[in-house]
Amino acid sequence: MQAAEGIETDLATTRFPTFLVIGAMRAGTTTLYYELAQHPEVHMAPVKEPNYFAIDNGTTDLPLTAEATVTMVSTSVADLEGYRQLFRGSATAKAIGEVSPSYLYSRSAATRISAALPEVQILALLRDPVDRAYSAYIRRAGAVSDPQAFLEVIESEQQALELGKPLPLYPLVLGGLYAHHLARYTKAFAPSRLWMRLYEDFWASPDRSFAQLHQFIGVSPRPPAGEVRLNRSGVPRFPARDRLIRSGSRVKGYAKRNLPPGVVRSLVDAKQKAEDWSMQPPERLPTEIRERLIDRYFESDIRRLELILGRSLDAWRRV
Repeated sequence: MQAAEGIETDLATTRFPTFLVIGAMRAGTTTLYYELAQHPEVHMAPVKEPNYFAIDNGTTDLPLTAEATVTMVSTSVADLEGYRQLFRGSATAKAIGEVSPSYLYSRSAATRISAALPEVQILALLRDPVDRAYSAYIRRAGAVSDPQAFLEVIESEQQALELGKPLPLYPLVLGGLYAHHLARYTKAFAPSRLWMRLYEDFWASPDRSFAQLHQFIGVSPRPPAGEVRLNRSGVPRFPARDRLIRSGSRVKGYAKRNLPPGVVRSLVDAKQKAEDWSMQPPERLPTEIRERLIDRYFESDIRRLELILGRSLDAWRRV
């Protein structure tokens, strides 16, 4: 990444984001991206998750293995000129944005963002941390729903992190320690620039939620265009067919860059419907596993998040 002052110089002639969606992972950011992309007053980067502010000199501070880091960097937009190109054609837009959940988790992204884009607005959706972790686990290769194996993966990852070992995928527990990560943003940005909502509240009333979001980013209220929630987790009834539906990353990349957002959303809707048809709901987490995870890994962070949000999060503690 080039120095922050490079962006500040270019701001005189080039428009950059007025808002960033920083996560969380598995909290509906894919649906949010496509909904915002279809708003006539919003210009969204044609690439979801450019990860620009989470990458520095070809690497990242996320706790990933070298191989996983290379993969992330190779699929991201890591240079200033490439990042600038994402916002071509935004001259008439009232709001300009991009979605990169890595920004929530990167230890240095908040500082880089505030230095380069001090007036930018930060949006975050925060999901029950146990549900979020379980959803991420199911979404991984194989989409297997096995509560006991899920618990074992979490404990194995935590042991690796305690030993300072990197992981091939972002840690399940660390992905839900929202107060830990948001502390960097509450330090770097004024409260008026932070828009934080609970996943459960947002998607329970999407019309009202999008109206509030549109007001925050400064565009006209507009009901959501799609009826399909995207990138949902589930257990495939026919694994081979599910792998086929999920494949085709090159085709998806071309479509995102070259087709209008409405067309892309229609294609993504069709893909999600095909995935939904081939999926069945995951096995419910046993109460004892949920309680164990909350008590051992999340309770302290939930208490801190309650102070940040100024509200109770007892719903996350109930099973």
